[in-house]
Amino acid sequence: RDMRQFFEDKIFPDLPALSHFLDIGAGRGNYARPFSLFFEQTTIVEPNEVFVNDTLDWAKEAGSNLRAFNASWQDLVWQGGETDLVLMSHMLYYVPKMQRLTFIRKAYETLKRGGLLLIVLNSEICGIRDVYKAFYTKDLLDEMPFGEEVAALLRAEGYPNVEERIFPAVITLPSREEAAQLIDFLLLRRVPFNDEGSIAKREAF
Repeated sequence: RDMRQFFEDKIFPDLPALSHFLDIGAGRGNYARPFSLFFEQTTIVEPNEVFVNDTLDWAKEAGSNLRAFNASWQDLVWQGGETDLVLMSHMLYYVPKMQRLTFIRKAYETLKRGGLLLIVLNSEICGIRDVYKAFYTKDLLDEMPFGEEVAALLRAEGYPNVEERIFPAVITLPSREEAAQLIDFLLLRRVPFNDEGSIAKREAF
């Protein structure tokens, strides 16, 4: 909620126009849905067909001008025109490290002059990193991107006006069972908790 308010107060007023918003890896449309009501055109790119159909159904009911590509950004041949704002929210975790610069560059190149690319990731100082350290192998941990790391990479590549913002967040859950489910989700389901030892380790954490 705080970040959505930040977008509305600090991001939208500085854009060249509110004509085209591109949400890459839109998921269930948590940002595409509310933000589409500000833009003349919203485009989502999302490989999960169920998520795409649900968001399109919502758009019809809400009267939002939203179109969708049920595809991965890597595979999509972009013919959607120029954009004012591109968002990648918590989706670079699914892009292999060696492909991230190409992935980001492709999105950046859709922007019109004065447009903005926003990349949302966990911070190196957040508690989620402790979850990664507790359960990931070194190889998996090395693959995980953090906001500060990606910002430094973009600066080194010569991208202009790279800024970082940290939004504090607290997650509270009513049960240990839901905490276990959250751990699985944060680990991108890359750690199999399928034996007594691994389940006990998760329970202790």
